[in-house]
Amino acid sequence: MYRSVGMIAASVLVGCLISHAASPSKKTLAAIRLSSPWNKLSDLSDEQKSQLDKIHRKSREEIKAIEQQAKADMMAVLTPQQQAELREMEDQTVADKKLKAGEKDRADATTLPAEDR
Repeated sequence: MYRSVGMIAASVLVGCLISHAASPSKKTLAAIRLSSPWNKLSDLSDEQKSQLDKIHRKSREEIKAIEQQAKADMMAVLTPQQQAELREMEDQTVADKKLKAGEKDRADATTLPAEDR
């Protein structure tokens, strides 16, 4: 019995995923935010918006992969000491950004009116 329930549940889940992927919902289309200059076109159809979004997302993934490969290739040129130095610089940059963001949050909390917090 449990096996039958599991199979039914799996079938329903797969069906939902397929139908969702096949036809983007209005909420999904409303959530698409195109970058400039595409977002300034006034007569794009929902299908065009969806296609532009898909192309943009794919290109961002490809760019990220290229950047990761380039970094790996560059790290391979460095000595272990240089790699360690670079990691320390990167860690410091991340820590500085977190500190700056925390300071901004604290400043906002003390300067914003109570109803905006």
